[in-house]
Amino acid sequence: GPSDAQLWGRFQRLSYHGHPVILDAAHNPHGMAFLTTQLSQTLAPRTSASRPLRVVFSMLGDKDIAGVVSILAPWVQKWYLSALTVPRAATLEQLGSALQAADPDAIIEMAATPLEAFQAAIAEQQPDETLEALWGELSHHG
Repeated sequence: GPSDAQLWGRFQRLSYHGHPVILDAAHNPHGMAFLTTQLSQTLAPRTSASRPLRVVFSMLGDKDIAGVVSILAPWVQKWYLSALTVPRAATLEQLGSALQAADPDAIIEMAATPLEAFQAAIAEQQPDETLEALWGELSHHG
């Protein structure tokens, strides 16, 4: 039905050289709430010792970055940040400070491009981890 169209690009599971990858374009807390529901059904329930996600992350500067990352933070083993190459993109500094505000324990690696961030995450991904590629501009331009 019509509601299906809105979820396109929200939660696409695929495999990249044998690595489980989730591609997602959620860009606001509502989209993230949907995403975390999907994650909780998909991934083993997290424990304090196990954060099963590595997240390749970037967003536009005018989106609710802090709101998004605070919802996702409890799942995340490590964040791989990069700035998008669009006019309204958040800077690495914006992304990093929003992340640290939402999760003071966040482990963060910064990369020059989303591709480099993705490659770094793939290189470090463990067998029991899922890679989440979260680029908040992919599905909506406005």
